[in-house]
Amino acid sequence: QDFDAATRLEPAVARRNASLLQDARANAALGPSARRRPARDWRGAWARGVRAVETGDYATAERALRAGLAGFEAAFNALSRPERQRLSEEPGVFDGLTNAHLQLGRVCAARSSGREGPAAPGAVAPPAPAPTPDRAKRLREDAFTHLEAAVELGWRDVERLRADPELVPLHEDPRWERLLKVAGEPER
Repeated sequence: QDFDAATRLEPAVARRNASLLQDARANAALGPSARRRPARDWRGAWARGVRAVETGDYATAERALRAGLAGFEAAFNALSRPERQRLSEEPGVFDGLTNAHLQLGRVCAARSSGREGPAAPGAVAPPAPAPTPDRAKRLREDAFTHLEAAVELGWRDVERLRADPELVPLHEDPRWERLLKVAGEPER
């Protein structure tokens, strides 16, 4: 119900509200265990990453999303086996993780082509030097790693992947079609 109401809002606000709702679900599931075993502030890092993507600061978004993913992994791995199992069965808990992987994949793909801001119509991307060939290759590798993780966690919107202007630098790579094929398969 909250998610449906959020999706009626302007798309950027809807994505942020959905992300906050997903974080709230994850917080509710991980909360007591994460507090017993303090980890990095992964929820705050994810929120900073989402805000940085929305404002077009891709360098900050990449750092924040990477920190958020590392913090989530540390918090998740600190749980006991029964706690991890319970959390894995909780509906919607990994939605925020999926979104973080998707956003980081988008940011890495855009940065691999030298873009440091959004490719949306009318958006003004800050000038940036083109990455070195090695850095561009690492960023493309990271983009595929995170997009594949998002698909593995349940992302299935193939049309959104195809239409995303941030992912255009990946279209010539042979892994792109494989990624779309896997994303188009029903979840097991």
